[in-house]
This record gives sequence, C-alpha cells and structure tokens, in this order.
Amino acid sequence: MLTAFIPLVVLVYSSIQLQGFACFLPTTSFLIWLLLTLIALKEYLPFWLESISRDGELYSLLSAQAKFQWVTVCWIAVLFALSAPAMLFGEAICRFFPQAFPAIVAFAIYTGIFKISAKAFYKAFFHYRFLVRSTRDYFRARMAIPALFFPPMLVWLTTEDVFLSSFNEGTAILKTFGLVPIFFFALYTFSPLLFNLAWDAKPLSNDEIEKEVQTLAGNSKVPLAGMRLWDTFGEPLPNAAVAGLVDGYRFLYVTKYLLDIFPLNEIRAIVAHELGHFRLGHVWTYLIFSLNLAFFSLGVGLVVYWHYPNFMADHQTVYFGFEFMIFLGAYFLLFSTLARYCEWQADMFAATLVSPSNLSKALKTISELIAQPSAWLPWWTETHPRFPKRISEIQNWNGSAETLQRNAKIIRIAMTLIGSVIFILSWPLIRESLNLERANEAFRSRRFHEVRGYLTPLQQSFETHQDVLVLSGKLEMAEGKFLNAIFIAAKKTLGISVPLFPSPLEESKHSAPPEIAFQLQLMKFILQMPNLNGIHGVTPFNKSFNFIQTMFRH
Repeated sequence: MLTAFIPLVVLVYSSIQLQGFACFLPTTSFLIWLLLTLIALKEYLPFWLESISRDGELYSLLSAQAKFQWVTVCWIAVLFALSAPAMLFGEAICRFFPQAFPAIVAFAIYTGIFKISAKAFYKAFFHYRFLVRSTRDYFRARMAIPALFFPPMLVWLTTEDVFLSSFNEGTAILKTFGLVPIFFFALYTFSPLLFNLAWDAKPLSNDEIEKEVQTLAGNSKVPLAGMRLWDTFGEPLPNAAVAGLVDGYRFLYVTKYLLDIFPLNEIRAIVAHELGHFRLGHVWTYLIFSLNLAFFSLGVGLVVYWHYPNFMADHQTVYFGFEFMIFLGAYFLLFSTLARYCEWQADMFAATLVSPSNLSKALKTISELIAQPSAWLPWWTETHPRFPKRISEIQNWNGSAETLQRNAKIIRIAMTLIGSVIFILSWPLIRESLNLERANEAFRSRRFHEVRGYLTPLQQSFETHQDVLVLSGKLEMAEGKFLNAIFIAAKKTLGISVPLFPSPLEESKHSAPPEIAFQLQLMKFILQMPNLNGIHGVTPFNKSFNFIQTMFRH
C-alpha cells in the first residue's frame, strides 16, 4: 500500500514546485491541455484498454492501471508548469495559500480524470466481474488511497502557508522542528479516522469472530478498542491492517473477502500477525523513523540556509528537487528495509502465538489470490518479504515472543539515538536561527540594544548572509547611521565586501587617521554608484537605492 503513495507525493510536489515553471500563454495552454486530455480519455484510452483486455491477462490490466496513474500525474505536472492553473482559478487564494491551494487544484484535476476514465476501465475489467462490481465502485476504490493521503497532507501545507510563510527560511525551518513531532503524533494517533474515511470502515457485526479476536488480543497483551470491516468496494482483497498509536484507540481492520474465504483458524493466524505489530511497537517504530527523516531533512535545510543562502534563494526548485530525492532514497533504501524487518517480526510473533502451519497456509492462499509485485521493481524496494521466504521462515522459527520484543525495543532505542544525534548536530545552526529570530523580534519591539547583542555574533560568523545583512541595515537606519546602512546595502546588492569599520590591515595602508580611510572607502563606493555598467540594465545606484527603500519601509 505504501508504494501507492509515491505518485501522490509526486503530484503534490509538482503542483507546488512546477507551477508556472515554463509558463506560456497560460489560458491558451490550459484549454489546449484540457482538449487533449478529453480526446485521450474518450478516444484513445478505451481503445488502448480494449487491446490489452483481448490478451486475457489480468496482470496486463493491473499494470496498465498503474501506468495510467503515473501518466496522469506527469500530465498534470505538465499542466502546472505551462499554465499555473491554481493562479488561473484563484490568484488571490493562491497568494494566501501558495502550497495548499495548488495541491487542492491538482487533487481536483486528478479526481476528475479518474472519474472520467472509470467507465473505460470498468469495461476493460468486464471479464473479471468478480474484481469490479460497477463503475462507481471502481472509482471509489481508486480514491481510497488519495482519501488516506490528501487530508493530512493538506493540513500540513495549510499550516505552513498560514503560520510559517511570514518568516524567513531559517525561522520557518526552526518552527517546523517544533511542529513536526506534533503533526506526526496526531497523524499516527488519529489514523483510524483516516482509515474509516478511506475504506468506509464500519464496526464488525460478527460476534463469533470478534470474540475470537478479543481473546487473541488478551493473550498477546494488546488492548484493542475494536474491529472494523474494511470495505474494498467489491474488489476481492483478502487483507487485514491495524491503526492507532495509543492504548484505547487501536483498531483492527479486516476485509469482508478475508472473512468469507478463510477458515477461522487461518483468520486467527492473520489477526495474530496484525496484533504482533501492536505488541512489538511497530507503530511507534514507524513514528520515530518519520521524525528522524523529517529532522534530517530540516537539518539539511538549515545547512543550506546558513552556508549556501544564495543557492536556496536562487535555485529553490533545484533544492526542493534534491530534498524530494532524499525522501525517495530514504523510502526505498531505509523504510522498505525497516518495513520488511517489521513484517518478519510480526510473522514470527504470530507463529509463536498460534500454529505456524495455519499461518503458512493462510499466506500461501493469499499469495495465490493477490497480484504479485511488479517484476521490474527489485525486491529491496518492497515493504513485505516475498511469500516463499516468509513461509520458509515461519516453518523454521523456534524463537520466543520475548526475544522479538527485546529486539524491537533495541531498534526503537537505536533509532531514538540516531534522532538525538541528528538534533545535536543541528543544534549550532538551530541556535543561530534562534538568535536571528530573537533579533527580529527585538527589532519589531524597537529594543535596538538587544538587537545589537544578538546580531554581533551573527555578523562574526555569517557576515554576508542576506538575512543578517537585511536586519543589520534596518538597525543602522533605525539608529540614524545612514553611512553604515549604505555600506550594508553595497554588500547586499552588489556583492562587494566592505567592513563597517576599517580593519587594522586597512589602517596600516593609510598615513591618515582611520576616519580618513573610512571616508576614502565611502567615496570610492559612492563614485562607483552612478556607474552605468549595472547588472541586467540596472545601475548599482538603483539597486542600492531600492535596498535603502526597503529598510525605510521596515
């Protein structure tokens, strides 16, 4: 299931980062894109699916379904690059919600495309009516993963737009360090609500099975709030899952198809596997991993912000592309490895709790009923071990549940230590960001002596940093030191390095007093200001004057 999130992550990322990237006649481009999309959906898609369905291979249709999702995501990305549809539909809204609104527009377009294409796919699956009951059910099944993904994503994007957009990049990253734990804790805690929304889950009405499950939960020492029937909208999906972080709000989800085709002893084995995830603390493990990945990303952001500020300002798309590649790499290389290990642990826990033979039989049946992973994806990208290996490991297991619990705890401790190391390594730059934010706050309150106290160490370490220069210039203007402000403007706008006061080395070059050396430097700069050799047709005087205007406005 987790692999299905990747296209949606790409969809949201591209809608934000590529909006207007290659903008060309936006309204015309949008209309042409819309016309081509309708032609493709109404004319080409049915023909393509019909040619695939003639082969009679179910796997070919499922593969076509996955390809269609990726093509849809990439095609929407092209639209955002060429016409910036979020700006077309609501420029004012986009200014207030520069991330959330484009994501909403992208999701609406994505939903519309799948709504239109549902009829063609339903006809293609006609020979497999046991898979798809109706066009409506097919569409609803395709929207289950987006319904699980987009609500928390939109909450986060809206939070960034509302609470973080007014701060400079360093302060925004700093505040994100505090928001990330709250967000992920809430996400994992209230994940049952998302499951209920995505799969229209309802309380299970089978008293016999619920009694068996509660007995099994008691034996495994897992407080279970209840069971939910997972609606697969007619698709024959034999599956079970767990959701919830804290005792009292943990739920087990099972599909109707699983209850219909498996005998009770094999259902108990599958449920034991899911309870193993709770007993071994795997939900907490995934939470810690998510926090570590977020903190690492934020730490990299602080390094780029403080040591390569111009790169972040001038190449934002490249930077976020690099950040996205880190996410994909961490997912495929780290999370998939962690997930496979957790699945192995849950298998061994179930083999300890119930009969290993029943669990082996259940897994063998599941392997025959569900589509196998795509052949072009290597095994190390998968979140579950292959079925033959799982069955073999179960049959050869002779360990104990206590050993599994101890190893799971060691993993969590190790991951917590890794997160602590990331935070410790990030602390020097976190401290600098704190000082810069305190200096800005003191300036807004007109406590200029405090501003100077915070700025002095920042100027020593990051003398040419744009945000440090801006605040320094604002302070000099507020204190009436206009000549110093002009020098700071030169540093900011022209990229020249002129100290506020002459260094001992500069003093030795002049027989006159230091004040004369300072005036010579000032006259040299002022004489250069009317120079017509400005960048992009803008003279250095105009660039400096614009910067001074900015300082006055603040």
